[in-house]
Amino acid sequence: MYRRCVERGRIDHQFDAKELCYDPQRDVIALTLHNGVRIEHPRASLDELAGLPQEKLAEMRLGPQGQAIEIRSLDIDVSILGINVNAVGYSVIQSMAGQVRSLKKAAAARANGKKGGRPRKS
Repeated sequence: MYRRCVERGRIDHQFDAKELCYDPQRDVIALTLHNGVRIEHPRASLDELAGLPQEKLAEMRLGPQGQAIEIRSLDIDVSILGINVNAVGYSVIQSMAGQVRSLKKAAAARANGKKGGRPRKS
């Protein structure tokens, strides 16, 4: 049971950020996700952060569980998933999620294989 819960948590949060970094020379916000992917966003591409002075960007922090970029003094919250979907497109995120290997998916695939596999397209 514990292992399943740990696996479920890993899958649920793989696209959340574990690290946030701002590079003022390049004016880029870099995010490292829990799945190990590093994504860099030009600040100009993020409407909520584009017009802010660099002093305010020093206040950026990751929100709870790495699901948002926060600047509390300005009441700004930017969704990590939202900016990544806007950058790469929803279909890319969906295909990455479909590649997740879990015990539950493996068991379902074996059960479907015993039934004859995926039905043919008509």
